[in-house]
Amino acid sequence: MVSAEQVLNTQLAAVFITFLLWFCTLGLMRSAQKRAGYDNKNPRSNNDALEGWGARAHAANANTLEALVFITSATAMNIFGARKYGGVATATMAFSIIFIVCRVDAFRTGIWVLSMISVLALFIMSFIH
Repeated sequence: MVSAEQVLNTQLAAVFITFLLWFCTLGLMRSAQKRAGYDNKNPRSNNDALEGWGARAHAANANTLEALVFITSATAMNIFGARKYGGVATATMAFSIIFIVCRVDAFRTGIWVLSMISVLALFIMSFIH
């Protein structure tokens, strides 16, 4: 049996891992921007002008930041819901793990939908308990 603490720690770890992924892509993107002569007065057009790995780092950074918003919101709802209703569902732990696994770029095209379904399930689970 999985304890409530393990479930909550897994959910928080998913948020932290997503943050680390965002932070790593931020470093790569900043390096590419520096090489391209980044101008802070017009950041959007500078990012659009990035090519090759710099463009990929920018896209990965934006994508991960978007995902971070969703996983953080869903996790917060589950944590507050667990406190309010006095319990947690082990399924929320599974959905958090599925979300992180689905972030692997080799599986992205086919699995993005599954990762968003996992986030949706986390939101739904927060209302169930």
